Amino acid sequence: MTDSNAFCAFIEITYDETLALLVDTREYLNNMPKAQGAAAPVFPGRAETMSAISNLTWRMTELMSWLMLQKAIIGGEISLEEAATHTSFNLPDIAIDETRHNSPDVDLPVAVRGLLDRSRRIGDRAIGLQGSLSNARTH
Repeated sequence: MTDSNAFCAFIEITYDETLALLVDTREYLNNMPKAQGAAAPVFPGRAETMSAISNLTWRMTELMSWLMLQKAIIGGEISLEEAATHTSFNLPDIAIDETRHNSPDVDLPVAVRGLLDRSRRIGDRAIGLQGSLSNARTH
C-alpha cells in the first residue's frame, strides 16, 4: 500500500468514525427529556451538558471539513496549492479543553462523557494524521 493509499484509508476511517459520532450525538439529543413549560424539571448540569455537546459538534464538524479537503487533495480533485488557500487546509484546534467541564458541582451524564471520549480519540488520531501528511508533503 502506498503512502497515499494508507493516508486515504486512515482519513476514510476517521471520517466515518466522526460521522458516526455526530449521528450518535444527534440521537442522544433526540432522546433527551424535553422541557415542557416553565415548571418542567431541568436536570442539574443541563447547561454544561449542552455546552459540551455544542463544543463537540463544532470540533467534529471542523474536523470533517478538514478530512474532506484532505480526501480531495489525495484524490487529485484539488491541488495542494489550491487547497492551501482554503480555511480548512490547516486542522483547527480540536483539542478538548479539559478544564471547561470540570466543575465539582456538575457531573456530565455518562453518555456525554462517552461521546467526549470518542471525540478525543478521533481528534488525537487527526492530529497524528496531520503530522504524517505534513511530513509526507515536505519529503
